[in-house]
Amino acid sequence: MEEEKGEFKLPIRDLVAVLYAQRWVVICFATAVLTLAVLHGLFSTPMYRSTAVVEVVPKATHELKAQSLSAPQPAGNLYMNQQFYRTETDKILSLSARNEVVRRFGDESFSENGAAKLNGILAVVPRSNSRLIDISVIHADPAKAAKLANLTSQVYLDQNIGFRQKAAKA
Repeated sequence: MEEEKGEFKLPIRDLVAVLYAQRWVVICFATAVLTLAVLHGLFSTPMYRSTAVVEVVPKATHELKAQSLSAPQPAGNLYMNQQFYRTETDKILSLSARNEVVRRFGDESFSENGAAKLNGILAVVPRSNSRLIDISVIHADPAKAAKLANLTSQVYLDQNIGFRQKAAKA
């Protein structure tokens, strides 16, 4: 064996010889890993993802004139946009929204501590460079995943309508 600058080098020929001498250990290990992977794939519960897409539109902060309706609106600065989308995401993930989704869902599996269970399977991600937010639910039952994603988006829309109606009355 050679040693240069404090490093130990093992020639490839010696490494191959060791692996060849221990080939049954290597074969048994590879077979065990492959068998475990196949068993896991066969017996694990498949999970399904359902995604609802919601378009969020910032409310106008000033009166619109009839002439300006067709003119493109400025996007605003980046920080304000990020802050707006973070607020909308927080509204979707809020405890009150999750409790309302669980109430409307009406499934017994969500009857106890349903908001916390929903929080574990719910993902809310704003799409970059757009006004869209993806609301995804991962569940073992594809129909329940779709229903929960759609209910979450519907609760968000209903809450926004309620907020805007209250603001218009004030």
